Amino acid sequence: MNTNSFDFLKFCCDQNILQWGEFTLKSGRVSPYFFNSGNFSRGKIISKLGEFYANAIVEQGIEFDMLFGTAYKGIPIVCATAIALANQHNIDKPYCFDRKAVKQYSEKGQFVGGPPKGRLLLLDDVLTSGLAIREVLPLLNDCDITLSGILLAFDRSEPGQSKEKASLELAKVHNVPVISLINFEQLVDYLKKDKQYEQAARMQRYNDQYKSD
Repeated sequence: MNTNSFDFLKFCCDQNILQWGEFTLKSGRVSPYFFNSGNFSRGKIISKLGEFYANAIVEQGIEFDMLFGTAYKGIPIVCATAIALANQHNIDKPYCFDRKAVKQYSEKGQFVGGPPKGRLLLLDDVLTSGLAIREVLPLLNDCDITLSGILLAFDRSEPGQSKEKASLELAKVHNVPVISLINFEQLVDYLKKDKQYEQAARMQRYNDQYKSD
């Protein structure tokens, strides 16, 4: 785990992003834990989140022409990341995000921000089964874009449509890197080192139910 990932993991724990209970996910799975990126909800916190994403983009050397955030949680992420790239790395790129419903008046259309074109880097918060990303990508079919990568805050390391991990599935299908700031294995290891054994065990038992290859 590099410094950016470790600092982000600690940041998430400090901001109460990891929550315990019973949570029904978009995939339909009932999880005993939830990575609640909605708690990145203050100015300084979302600004810092953008810095973590921007650092990962630069460290990974991802080449892109524009950033794309998925509605809804990807919207503040893509805005904060674009600002951090411009202010801290002198990389001034356009960004856009999708609407849940196509606007029929004024500027109209499916997207807000710059028109999707060129090499597009997709940003989202959490990857579980990959369903949310599979749903949004068809919206871009008629755009002049090529997907250059997918960058996430947290990869739950769960299977997608097959028994293979969703991140590996997406990478193979779209022939792009799928990168996360942190993943399930790193978080479990961190909890164990922090002597949060019960929480780590609950996460592990859940993931063992949906074991990926």
